[in-house]
Amino acid sequence: MADDDVPRIPFRPVPREFAGFPMPPTVPPGLRLELSRSRVVEGHEDELQEWMTVLTDRYDEAVAALPAERAVFEATFRNREADGSLWIYHLSLMGEDGGGLDESNPIDAAHAAYSRRVKEPGWEEIEPMFMLAPDHLRDAMQRWGETGAVGDLSRDTLVRLERRGWDSLCDGTGGSYYGELMTDDGLMVLVNGMVMDRDAVVASLDGVPTWDRCAMSEHRVVPIGADAAVLVYRAVASRGDEPPFEALMTSTYVLVDGEPRLALHQQTTATH
Repeated sequence: MADDDVPRIPFRPVPREFAGFPMPPTVPPGLRLELSRSRVVEGHEDELQEWMTVLTDRYDEAVAALPAERAVFEATFRNREADGSLWIYHLSLMGEDGGGLDESNPIDAAHAAYSRRVKEPGWEEIEPMFMLAPDHLRDAMQRWGETGAVGDLSRDTLVRLERRGWDSLCDGTGGSYYGELMTDDGLMVLVNGMVMDRDAVVASLDGVPTWDRCAMSEHRVVPIGADAAVLVYRAVASRGDEPPFEALMTSTYVLVDGEPRLALHQQTTATH
């Protein structure tokens, strides 16, 4: 049969209210694996290549948008079907709570504009049946889909680590705790202007008077890319009859081998 005799392949996008296929058991909970396809509008074949070139040239911008989208990965394919029509295929793995494209973001706006011009509206969805990945990558994918971070740099985790730190300063185990928590080149900048590296912090906490109690409040987290975040909060610590120590704390955490570690801690007194 000649190519001209091949019937035109129909395009049947799913309805807008389509909730998506059920995920196979091999897809980690909280993630969605999707393979979608759409036909390229006739006469826009060259613009499809332009679209992909823009995304390639602005790759860093596209990567920076992934945490908000909870997108673990995306891949785009082009295929010329038997009837001569050109189709675009899109493979993605994302968190169920992903926000999708945010057109207030310049790269997402450009992405969406090309999509509206180049391909026909809507997507055909292809049902996923199986996913295979080694355990350590599955775990990282699941954390990213839930939090937008390779490791767990969520607000709850960072507050918990800081709470443990204050508890260690109350029970006398601060030296060992911060020796494990801080990065090799980690620093602390204290309210008196002293800058201490990890070894100095560990040594300074051996045998020092402990705090009786500490209250933490006003927690705020500032993400810094995919593998770092800053926790800002107010702390009020007290012991005996001494005036309370009150300061604003800024702790910067980075992921080291997938685990949050304290890279920089700075104290700003709130009593002056």
